[in-house]
Amino acid sequence: MDEETQLVAQLTLINDIASQVAARLDVSVLLQRAVYLIGETFDCHHVAIFLVEGKMLNLKAIAGAYSAYISPDYAQPLSEGIIGWVISHGEKMIVQDVEVEPRYTPLTTKYPITRSELCVPVTIADHILGGIDLQ
Repeated sequence: MDEETQLVAQLTLINDIASQVAARLDVSVLLQRAVYLIGETFDCHHVAIFLVEGKMLNLKAIAGAYSAYISPDYAQPLSEGIIGWVISHGEKMIVQDVEVEPRYTPLTTKYPITRSELCVPVTIADHILGGIDLQ
């Protein structure tokens, strides 16, 4: 995808998500739609949103290949995995090869096709609410 096409895709995605926010008040529906759109737009096999609740990361929305293998009430300690590190440190992380990344923790062993991962913290002002995980 060239740079201009990628920019158009990103702006279209942002516009679509903003339209969904205006049309829906149900946060769980909005989050699920957001992960679906991100996965479709950027051709990711897995997208998930986790929110911090105490010392746990709770899965709030998931789309893609792992959806069928992960319980809707999936949670993991904030101290585990790439997503845990990203949220704990407030920094994004791009991993080109998860097999050599010691912080990588697979969400499921039933369908392990992840090769690279991008995690981004979700913040409001200086407060980290959770993170978005793309594989």
